[in-house]
Amino acid sequence: MLLLRLLQPNFYLLDEPTNHLDINGQDSLESELVEHGAACLLVSHDRAFVRAVATRIWVITGQRLVEVDDPVPVFDKLMSS
Repeated sequence: MLLLRLLQPNFYLLDEPTNHLDINGQDSLESELVEHGAACLLVSHDRAFVRAVATRIWVITGQRLVEVDDPVPVFDKLMSS
């Protein structure tokens, strides 16, 4: 988290950012992203993290990028596959 504070980026590109973090690390990352307000493109299967930090959600379906209002059906579909 210190590196995120020092660099002060205005855009993050994150692929499964919570995979190797403990609960405290996940909470710190979530707080940092929300408080900093930078744009962020992230890929995550962590439902709680997505709900906490995402303001817009897109899904690739049928070779198209589609914005969805609610990530729950998307996660449910991924889990049933």
